Amino acid sequence: MSVGMVVRMTFSCALVALAVALVATDLLTMVGWTLSRAESAAGVIAAASSGALVWFSSWHDRAMRGAAVLAFRLREPGAAPEAFEALDRLLTRLEDRQRRNIANVDHEAGDNRSEYAEILLRVVGPLCRAGFWGSVRQRLARLQATDLTAPLRALWTQNLATCLLRDGEIEAVQRLLQEQPRPASDPSAESWMSATEALVMAITDQPKLALVRANQATATKGTADHQGNLEESLRATYRMVRAHAHASLGNISAARTELERLAQEAGEEALVAMAIPVGPATAIAEQVTKESQSG
Repeated sequence: MSVGMVVRMTFSCALVALAVALVATDLLTMVGWTLSRAESAAGVIAAASSGALVWFSSWHDRAMRGAAVLAFRLREPGAAPEAFEALDRLLTRLEDRQRRNIANVDHEAGDNRSEYAEILLRVVGPLCRAGFWGSVRQRLARLQATDLTAPLRALWTQNLATCLLRDGEIEAVQRLLQEQPRPASDPSAESWMSATEALVMAITDQPKLALVRANQATATKGTADHQGNLEESLRATYRMVRAHAHASLGNISAARTELERLAQEAGEEALVAMAIPVGPATAIAEQVTKESQSG
């Protein structure tokens, strides 16, 4: 926790304590308590309220830090299974806590119901890279879009769409993206949703439009990183889009060129992703992989 966070938390707690003390004093004197007795009781109530705020804030920070540490340990082959079990237990506790909050309190959309989602979405990447796609999909599917702030909803939509796409559920991906307000408030999520849409177009019945989308995206710095270059993973995704689209249109030579460039830029393992989901260029990618391995 940074010094700035400590200062902000201290100031917030002081304001809460002051407000609670003033309100409690007024209420107690209104029901007949003497001023001195009301002030004493108000002090106790204010201290309790401030303490509760500190406890909640520190608990949230501990949960966030704990999830980050466990997510980092997923990178270690020997520690991954144990780290996943611990992270899964932590996420389950957070999910249960969120469920109780929703059931017991009439919240407005986008309030602290997002706490669990915020932590979950921060560890989705490490969980997927470690191979726990099934667990991630189940947890994302249980979230409700109406319980999320706009930025979290955009991230949720993109991550769930990725899981659905991996399982070949193209129509479900299309419905999910259609329900998401666009453009998304998170630029990165919007870039990835656009790439996902283009990939769906390429493997279904809109290869020409997919090519247009891919060319626009790779020529626009609006989907770029802080250096003004298209992010490597996004560039690879658009290579896949072009490969599938060219293959769908019967331009096998152009599809092979995109796949060969994909392998050069992102490694041969990127060709494996051409089968997730299966599309027009999947068989070509398999052939390019075999030729590379035999050569």
